[in-house]
Amino acid sequence: MRKIIIAGHGNFAEGMRSSLELIMGRQEQVLTLCTYLKPENVEEKVDALMKQMSKEDEVVILTDLFGGSVNNYFLRYMQNPHTYLIAGVNLLLLIELVCRKDDDLDQVIETALQHVQSSIVYCNRYQSEETLSEF
Repeated sequence: MRKIIIAGHGNFAEGMRSSLELIMGRQEQVLTLCTYLKPENVEEKVDALMKQMSKEDEVVILTDLFGGSVNNYFLRYMQNPHTYLIAGVNLLLLIELVCRKDDDLDQVIETALQHVQSSIVYCNRYQSEETLSEF
């Protein structure tokens, strides 16, 4: 089974899941990990969550910040089979990963990352509504 973990500082992960489910409906395969809301051992929380995954699961871990502590705690799990770690999650990436359930996961991730990169736009560069309508 394919599972998606959203992990981040504060309530970031729950906010992402809430937005996803507003658009896509309930997503049982999407799990969240909110951290630093109180004094806690984040490494232990990561370990406990990862122990819930079976060896057959495809696990996509999406974190809020590359190089941040939450992302760094998941680095140890990249060697697990069928485990993918992506830092810098946004809503479009999450939607693409949820929508493409039956495709080769490595290809899904590569394609989704290309779409996400091209969707980040500094809108102030465009002076007219005509230019914006091209998107």
